[in-house]
Amino acid sequence: MPCVPPPASLARRCVLLLAGLALVGTSLVSLPLTPTAQAAQTCTSVPFTSSKKVHRWYRVPSVVATGDGRVIAFAERRDRPTGDDGNFDIVMRVSTGRGCRWGALRVVSNNGTKRVSNPVAVHDALAGQVLLLTTVLTYNAKTKGYITTLHEQRMNPDGSGVTALSAGLVSPEGMAGRAMGNCGPGHAIVLSQGNHAGRVIVPLSRRDSTGAYILYAVYSDDHGSAWQVGYSRGAGKRALIEGTLAEAPDGSVLASYREKNSKAAVANPGKNRVIAFSRDGGETITPFTTMAGVRTVPVFGSLLATGSVMLFSSPDNVNAKKLSSRRGMRLFVSTDSGATWRARTRVGSRTDPAGYSDLVQLDGATAGILYENGYSGGWKQLRFTQVTVPSLG
Repeated sequence: MPCVPPPASLARRCVLLLAGLALVGTSLVSLPLTPTAQAAQTCTSVPFTSSKKVHRWYRVPSVVATGDGRVIAFAERRDRPTGDDGNFDIVMRVSTGRGCRWGALRVVSNNGTKRVSNPVAVHDALAGQVLLLTTVLTYNAKTKGYITTLHEQRMNPDGSGVTALSAGLVSPEGMAGRAMGNCGPGHAIVLSQGNHAGRVIVPLSRRDSTGAYILYAVYSDDHGSAWQVGYSRGAGKRALIEGTLAEAPDGSVLASYREKNSKAAVANPGKNRVIAFSRDGGETITPFTTMAGVRTVPVFGSLLATGSVMLFSSPDNVNAKKLSSRRGMRLFVSTDSGATWRARTRVGSRTDPAGYSDLVQLDGATAGILYENGYSGGWKQLRFTQVTVPSLG
């Protein structure tokens, strides 16, 4: 079992939070917006490599940094190169060298031959733990069918002491017995500002009984012991899925989702990502609008707040005739708390296959990106690349 202390008193949490904010304030830098064509990259590694020989393919990255140069990377390990259903497990590797080298691969979430998918990790420093949330395909005896359930596992910041998948069913108030849909993927967030500092928020999407898509979140104010449903908003006639969150410099919560259907008119470059803002810690949210300045294909991308600058990762080598093609990983930048975005740093080449991605801040000067890379009938690998933060303007 991980070493997880009980929730601290409000006074103690405030002291810890202020100390943490003071440290962050001394380490983060204000980033100049000078155009740059290529990122200054200090290290690249490949923590997950697919193998047709042993029928293992890796997809859907999630990554967190937990201090002292430690990075934990998670991924789906699939038994088939294409398709989104099968015998999927969640695996992890731990780096003590800021993502430049990795320890042994470990299976952390396994449900027999059933699917475990959509890893969403978050480092809760106040509780001294990492939470890993996943979507599990579960049999419903009443309907004699399968529904998706949300599970959480806990572990220490070094990746040890992982709790069992079966012991971590998440049943937010009002959602018991209902299909949860899919969480994330990518990472969740812990708020650092305002009345809800310390709150953990996880983005999800699901379909209701009519087949319409619902974008929503769950949150916990006690480090994952109990969960509540936060914002919930219908997507209208659009098929919007796979959310990512960030806490903006002004304290608001940003939520961005992608268009699922690459054949729809709203999937065209510049139209296939939406964004909304929460001013109450993720409990309610504004209507979703187009994410201005983000020209990409319909694919999951990751939000990250780094001081006064916000980042978003997604491939941007768009081809209007083939919107399912994913190439050319790009970092987009916002300096107005997510209101507008500009394409900036490229990671790898413009033609390099690149798919799902997740961003992590390593320190005040360095970010990391874990992303699907290389394609030949299935994604070849998950690649991790450090990027020097001052070059992200």
